[in-house]
Amino acid sequence: MPPSLPVPLPRTPLKFSSESAEALAPKSMKENDQQRNTHMDRSGMREAINSSGPPIGRSSFSMMLVGGILTAMGVMALFFAVVHTLFITILFPGAEGTIDGIPIASLINGAAAVVFIVVGILVLRGNLGRTTRLRTAWENGWVEYRPALIGELMHKRVVRFSEGSDDHYYTAPVLILQPDGTLTEAVTEEFRLPDSNWLQIRGRKLAGVGYRAIVELNLNNGWGVVGYRVDTGIPKPELENGLRKKNIEAALAFAEQNWVKP
Repeated sequence: MPPSLPVPLPRTPLKFSSESAEALAPKSMKENDQQRNTHMDRSGMREAINSSGPPIGRSSFSMMLVGGILTAMGVMALFFAVVHTLFITILFPGAEGTIDGIPIASLINGAAAVVFIVVGILVLRGNLGRTTRLRTAWENGWVEYRPALIGELMHKRVVRFSEGSDDHYYTAPVLILQPDGTLTEAVTEEFRLPDSNWLQIRGRKLAGVGYRAIVELNLNNGWGVVGYRVDTGIPKPELENGLRKKNIEAALAFAEQNWVKP
């Protein structure tokens, strides 16, 4: 019998990255994901998410900014290298410090400019490529989304960077709400959140060291949305799912109205 759930579903205060996990739309599945899934979900969740605005999949703003800056710097450097070459060639033909009439400084600047442009384009292409793959997988029915009650957080590992910043990775048990109102228990894949001390100070629920993380209707971190591939046998829920905030709200609101049993 489906459990009695509160309406509205209490939203999680946890802030997850809006980028999508690579596992939702890996490069290795690109060809498969371009074909339509003949067993596409018909629960209404797809229409609810699509009705909330632009397609899912969000590129990392920081990476887009880095790629754009590198490309712009490269284009400007290449422009000045060409101008410098023309200036020297026309006004000072045969000047020293040239190779076949081209100033050595211009050659160096031009080479550096090309490197900047190539790196910038690769950053932009890689970031946009993941977003495009997720949208394709979603549109063709290989990725689905479900509301999920997020349990205690389990700190798994930390990645430290040379500039002093850290990435903390967690997992959490979840209760996934199904169209018939039942709850299915699963454990998420890793996701990033701030340091555990920062989370505890703000009242977030974390599992103690050496204890198993649990999820219950009266012990949790609120409701969010998980994404998962439908062709993996056992779903691997991702909280870094590529959805925008309004997509998540639309999914939860739809479930409240149609899946939560009185």
